Amino acid sequence: MPEKVVDLQLFIRCEPDLIFDSLTDPEIVKLWWRSPDFYQVTEFQMDRRRGGNWSMNALGVQGKPFQVHGIVLEFDRPRRLAFTWNPSWQPMATTKVQISLDPVPDGAMLRLVHSGFSLDAAGYEAHLYGWPHVLDWLSNYLGDSEPIHRNEQE
Repeated sequence: MPEKVVDLQLFIRCEPDLIFDSLTDPEIVKLWWRSPDFYQVTEFQMDRRRGGNWSMNALGVQGKPFQVHGIVLEFDRPRRLAFTWNPSWQPMATTKVQISLDPVPDGAMLRLVHSGFSLDAAGYEAHLYGWPHVLDWLSNYLGDSEPIHRNEQE
């Protein structure tokens, strides 16, 4: 079975350093990773180095708590961040999230690739739906951005 991959790109009119910090600084993450009609992050921790642990606690719309945790695989501020992804709401194999930031005139191009869904169609569909929301929240927090672009799977 071919691997399913969530592959999204978003231009943000913001410096890559600020975007990277918004993805990794616990106090900043709690400010934007939320929506009243979706879910909200209540706690975020990240050992900001390769091999470090990270975790997130959140509350769903109905107030049901959930967690995601993993290991930081790459931490190259402000260019690249990668980590494993283990959600409590779905019993799925560990997947991998890679985020790259490329400086461009007037901002940065963010690319998020979430891979490892080869045996988990439900997990893939949930994250294909969820990640665009998360990127919208991030871009709204940081200011001006352009629509999210979905890269076609090969």
